[in-house]
Amino acid sequence: EPTNAEAKKDRSALQMSVNRLAQARAAVAASRWTAAMQYTSSLVEDYPLARPIKLLRLDALIGAGNFDDALQLTGSLMRPGERDLS
Repeated sequence: EPTNAEAKKDRSALQMSVNRLAQARAAVAASRWTAAMQYTSSLVEDYPLARPIKLLRLDALIGAGNFDDALQLTGSLMRPGERDLS
């Protein structure tokens, strides 16, 4: 059974992820590609199966002009049998 301290730590980590996601979305919406790349990079690292985060990363890659990386990510999103969390 988790202790109160563990629950607070987990809640804090989750809130930080929610904040990073909001910042990533805002950066993409404002065409701030460097910031968008930073936020989405850490989110994809922490949540590698989250398809919505990968799609946000794709937006950042295209906006930043990283077309080769965008193409690679697109390919991974289209593979049959890819088990992403949607």
